[in-house]
Amino acid sequence: MKTAGQFSGTLIVSDFDSTFFERGFIAQRNLDAIRYHMDNGGFFTINTARPVDSIAGFLPMFRINAPAVLGNGAVIFDYQKNEILDITYMEDCAISLAREVYEKFSTVGIELYTDKSMYLARPHHILDVSVQEYRPKGKPTDIYSFEKPLTRVVFFAQKEINEQIAEYVERCYPGKFQSIKPFGKIYNLMGKEVTKGSGLIKLCRILGIDPRRSIAIGDSHNDADMLKAAGFCACPRNGKEEIKTMCQLVVGNVMEGAVADLIEYTKNYTEGEL
Repeated sequence: MKTAGQFSGTLIVSDFDSTFFERGFIAQRNLDAIRYHMDNGGFFTINTARPVDSIAGFLPMFRINAPAVLGNGAVIFDYQKNEILDITYMEDCAISLAREVYEKFSTVGIELYTDKSMYLARPHHILDVSVQEYRPKGKPTDIYSFEKPLTRVVFFAQKEINEQIAEYVERCYPGKFQSIKPFGKIYNLMGKEVTKGSGLIKLCRILGIDPRRSIAIGDSHNDADMLKAAGFCACPRNGKEEIKTMCQLVVGNVMEGAVADLIEYTKNYTEGEL
């Protein structure tokens, strides 16, 4: 068994929605296990599609002791210092693309992400209400007067419509953006080569940690690159089947404390055995 400081040099990175957090709830088991991990020398943080401002509102509920990866890998933010450590913007043509989709696909919801925030260009009702709470309410942002640099653009539509948008992007903007496949009701675009995996690698570099000493847990397609980049990976039982098959470990579901299950598992192994 490991002794005090057993997690020194080990980084655990968790997806947020449906892995660590669900419907306003974080399992107490998760909070207790994270405290144990950090008290014994480990790092814990979040790797999420959400923007900086969204996660800031949840930090009173849980602790992290390393910078967070946000915007599907576009931003690395230190909440203790209130400082952006790394950011990758999309090319300037991203806003032109968003405007073209706005005009050509009148039913598609559109969200625009900047360094810290998200702006709603056209409302949508595609997503489950449980993940709508951090999205802006009220009057949508005028997409034609929007001038802030973008880190991420998200389109919300039925799968068939998103496939049409993807075909348009590939034809008119070849090689300009990174997307997440397969497409469902959400079509994500980020800057070239930006993924949760690239964000994890950058975070490890900032912390001086070998990526092989990183442990990741996630449930969905946008987590795949993060799980591949980590030295060890897990998926909650409620995750997508394709994600479960690529992980070394499947743990309990999000409501039961999936992150706690992962930390419990790592307690029983010495360095290099995971």
